[in-house]
Amino acid sequence: MEKIPVSKINRIREDFLAGGIHRTNLAKELKLNRRTVGKYVREFKQIAQLYPGKEKDFNFRLPRKRRAQTQLFKDLSAILPVLIERAKTPRLQLIHLWADYRTVYPGGYGLFWFEFHYNNWRNENQVCPYWNRRIRQIDPFDEAVLLKWKNTGSREEWKKATVILGSYHGRPLAEMLLQVEKARETVLLWIDNFKTGGIPKLDKQPYTTCPALLEKVKIKQENLTKLLHQAPQIHGLNRASWRVEDLCIIYEQFYGQAISRSCVQENLHKMGLGYYRSRELLTSPDPDFRPKLDHIKQILANLGERERFFSVDEYGPFAIKMKVGRSFTPSGQMKTVPQVQKSKGCIVVTAALELSRNQVSHFYSYKKNTDEMIKLLELLLVEYQDTDKLYFSWDAASWHASKKLYDRIIELNSDAYRTRYHTPLVELAPLPVSAQFLNVIESVFSGLAKGVIHNSDYESAEACRNAIDRHFRDRNLHFQQHPKRAGHKIWGQETVPPEFNEGRHTKNLTTMRGAK
Repeated sequence: MEKIPVSKINRIREDFLAGGIHRTNLAKELKLNRRTVGKYVREFKQIAQLYPGKEKDFNFRLPRKRRAQTQLFKDLSAILPVLIERAKTPRLQLIHLWADYRTVYPGGYGLFWFEFHYNNWRNENQVCPYWNRRIRQIDPFDEAVLLKWKNTGSREEWKKATVILGSYHGRPLAEMLLQVEKARETVLLWIDNFKTGGIPKLDKQPYTTCPALLEKVKIKQENLTKLLHQAPQIHGLNRASWRVEDLCIIYEQFYGQAISRSCVQENLHKMGLGYYRSRELLTSPDPDFRPKLDHIKQILANLGERERFFSVDEYGPFAIKMKVGRSFTPSGQMKTVPQVQKSKGCIVVTAALELSRNQVSHFYSYKKNTDEMIKLLELLLVEYQDTDKLYFSWDAASWHASKKLYDRIIELNSDAYRTRYHTPLVELAPLPVSAQFLNVIESVFSGLAKGVIHNSDYESAEACRNAIDRHFRDRNLHFQQHPKRAGHKIWGQETVPPEFNEGRHTKNLTTMRGAK
């Protein structure tokens, strides 16, 4: 029978009870088909005959006759529980159930009527689509714990107990989701965990990150640091500073791996970098940055047993006076340092870090010039006379690349000089321009500044030199007793591992400023 509004059905019943019904006029008035009006009139007549007095009850209608169940429907109702029990996937899929049904009954329902009868059967029997994830058995001890959680536990324990017990008693999943206000994936995870591990696996598991993922993040951050150490002009960009968009493009071109803008921003944030700190980020505009860097890496990779590689630089000049620094101070008090002080002297430390043995050789200079570099070379030639070759790596300061220094190195490498004094061969491996961040000894200087310079008030320059000598003597003794290459052991107050790594800042700018 055609479905029409209840108000129109009641109007037809009113005219029927009044006894003056005119089907054609009433159909036009209610905008209905004349046959529809006639069907309702015949229904009201049957009510008056079969149920006297009920024709005046506007809520009473003739009960609908239930169609006789066909053999196809009986077969479907009998086999549905079997098909669901045999389902292999965690979530029931209608198309797979129908395929299994047609395998057993090739002449059965098509997909449309199968879906219709299946949905009705599922609603009547309260069968959820996650039939195979339903908990079928609960240990008595676990059931007691779950009942305790449900009655006296925390909010989270109540939710877990409600889900587990509900699944055991066959409650629909959608109903439990509304009650506990959790995502479908979370509730299904609770059910799976309980089925595999019981109550212990329902407890919150500590969050652990996949080691392989951590390694990928570390490599990505190191690659970004390498790019930031290079000026954008090296990669053909007409810009003075990096942008996130440029890093995305150059990263993909240079490393052959796509990286999104959000990924770059997130990794820069984790590394503590941002545009507000861009002035502290050292970059190298050297067009030969990559060849020089590859040359140094090749030397270090093939360094022989009788070869030594030195990282050379100067620390200072710095004045001997009261220095600022961090120290234990009573709450509410602040240690102050006079801004204007009389200097007690000035010191320049010229030093070389030997990477394979992690030993520091140093002396004190009055100036930074070529003569001091020559003095250091001659000192190291005597100290490492039993070796075959010495490599020297330093930044691009003017006194590190003077003609006088190169002439002296040619003289030291001459056959006559080496035969007379039995000295090793000297080879230079200069760093790229403005690449102080690659100078490994800067890390040692940062440790020196933090250990014996900051927060100090030496009475004389001699006392300060004694402290520096003891610092390097203790450091060298430590690595003599515990042989390690530079970078495998952080000693004392050194802020970063003293190793040659283009993906790391070896020089702490704040520390160095505070020491000068």
